[in-house]
Amino acid sequence: MHSDSDAATAHNWLLDSPATTRAYFKQLTTIIRQLCQITSQQISHSDNLDDQVTLDYLKALKNSFIALSAKYQLNGLVNHRQTSHLLVNPTDSGLPVRQTLLEMELDYGNRAALTSKYLPISELKQQLVDYCLQQKKISRDLQYEIAQQEYHQLLESDTLFYPSNSPRLHQIAKHETESSGTQHYFMHWAVYDTSKHIPNIYLLYFDTSHPLNLTEDNAAWQKLVDHLLNQSLSTLKLVTIATELDKQFPLIHPKLLKRIHVGPLYLNNMTQHNQAVQSLFNHAPNDKRWLFAWSVESLFSKGISEVAKGFFGRQQKQVYHVDHHDSDAFEAGASAVEQSIILPYEAYQLLAEMPENPLHNVNKYIVSATGHLIYM
Repeated sequence: MHSDSDAATAHNWLLDSPATTRAYFKQLTTIIRQLCQITSQQISHSDNLDDQVTLDYLKALKNSFIALSAKYQLNGLVNHRQTSHLLVNPTDSGLPVRQTLLEMELDYGNRAALTSKYLPISELKQQLVDYCLQQKKISRDLQYEIAQQEYHQLLESDTLFYPSNSPRLHQIAKHETESSGTQHYFMHWAVYDTSKHIPNIYLLYFDTSHPLNLTEDNAAWQKLVDHLLNQSLSTLKLVTIATELDKQFPLIHPKLLKRIHVGPLYLNNMTQHNQAVQSLFNHAPNDKRWLFAWSVESLFSKGISEVAKGFFGRQQKQVYHVDHHDSDAFEAGASAVEQSIILPYEAYQLLAEMPENPLHNVNKYIVSATGHLIYM
């Protein structure tokens, strides 16, 4: 693994060996499975819509990383066959760059043609056995073709996380005591962020007092989808996204908007991180020098105001609560920010021994020596 100065890989890490690639994806998929486990536990206690939708996106993300691990498992050994390289963003992410998922999405669209390029896996494996027996060595080309067919099968069989995962809309049943005019909706979507190269999951609750004709085949729905995906940037504050939605779509009244940043992943000698994280890595065993962080930003409406529209018109506008006393919430344009980390037990021990714990306000999930999760 090394940093490449080529224009296409500038400022990113190029994973260029099978051992490094396997170790990286094993670590990454294990962490995403642990995130799924944490979310499943939350569902068992609360069974709310947020957690179930989040779990579905995390499972899709895990599937994507498993598929990519198959695609790149012979990294560095078959450069004459590979059409792309695995790049990891070390600055804000520790995850594969967004371009990797864009290429996976293209592969999914072309999966029939790609699959037909090679023989079925069973025949390729038999050819590999015959080659080994006859030549007394391994054919990297046959190994590569088997890996690619495994990748194509994974693309076909599983739900995947794409660079843009289109919004979905659900109507929420009204409470018996509510007036008949107000309707409640829940909408969710996800993107692989263009600047930070991490998955972002968006959860939106909104009200409307007018019937909404939002079906996937009409222009109003497509206009809303395009607006939400274009606004789904980590560089935009949550209050900016909600306010713009409230302004551009007068029938939609956003009441609660959440954004979940799935990452970054910090790895020793690979990602850029602060001194507090590096001091943990310096004293932890070599295989325990990692830390995964995620955060949930929440913005809620605290009321409604009226603003002028044209010469004589009036329009209702949501008033959002932004916590000016919490630096993280204020920077995100949010009412609250909840931060969490997963880290090995050995690193947590070192953290607990620090005179000033830099992560005392963060939810901590500790991975024991047996791989079990402990919430601290």
